[in-house]
Amino acid sequence: MKSDEDLKVLLNDLFQAIGQKVVLTSFSYVSPQNNVYSSVQFKFSSNHNPLVWMDLLTKFSGLTINMINYNVGNDMWDYEGAIYVL
Repeated sequence: MKSDEDLKVLLNDLFQAIGQKVVLTSFSYVSPQNNVYSSVQFKFSSNHNPLVWMDLLTKFSGLTINMINYNVGNDMWDYEGAIYVL
């Protein structure tokens, strides 16, 4: 991936192709050594369990999952994470 914008376009295309709404946000972190790490944070809700998303999300080697939460009240899974631009 060349940039976080390229990654956002790719992720948006993947999620649009399957009809899944997703929120994508660019994020950068500057380390104490002045290295810049760029990522795209994602957030979405789905009635599909995590195993359904495993093949799609694990294709990105810079994947970090921050939260997976199941809401019993509305039978929905909430997902949050980031994919780093490598």
